[in-house]
Amino acid sequence: MRLFALNIPRLRALNTKWRTAFTSLRTVIPPGLAIIHLAALTNGEENPPVQDAQVRPTGLMQIPQRTGKRLGFRTEDLAKTPNNIYAWCKLTNQDARTLYNLDKTLWTKPTYDFWLTVHLLFLLNTSFSTLWENANPKTANVDAVFTLLLNYITTMGKTEHIGQFGYRDMQAIAKHLTSAQRFLKVLDGPDHATIAFGAEMSVPSRGSTMIILQTSTV
Repeated sequence: MRLFALNIPRLRALNTKWRTAFTSLRTVIPPGLAIIHLAALTNGEENPPVQDAQVRPTGLMQIPQRTGKRLGFRTEDLAKTPNNIYAWCKLTNQDARTLYNLDKTLWTKPTYDFWLTVHLLFLLNTSFSTLWENANPKTANVDAVFTLLLNYITTMGKTEHIGQFGYRDMQAIAKHLTSAQRFLKVLDGPDHATIAFGAEMSVPSRGSTMIILQTSTV
């Protein structure tokens, strides 16, 4: 997995360009998380080359094509940036509910660290369950699951794997998460819990294009 390094000037430029679009759709997701996601996965490019021929991540937010179909988008429509943004918002809200329901006793409020764990779930996809099982979050302090998972990754042995991800991949993810934790506060201000652990979003009519506010160019 290729992750672009995060830096303040680029994040601020992407925030200026895209924040309004996400604010109109994100429901309870911290808007800075969306900016960090697109900065890391595509560096803000709306039509990046396909990196994984099997999963075929598509568009600005790198939504896997099979996920886009599940969310109601045809393959050709998923590449359209408004649809891609909508799909990411819907998927991230669903992932937030999934994460919370794994063990509701681990969370008292959806803080930035909760949403960064949701982001990690997107990055690892099906391999997240392996990390979850290995790290044993039940041993974490309440609202400290992200710290436990990050510590587990950074102390992995060089021959260990988390599902399909080897040591180098996981260390790159850990480096990204550490930066993301710091920069989320830069984009969205001091940590404050959102109002819910994810929210429901309607499924668009198949083939439709979501209407979002126009963005300026960087």
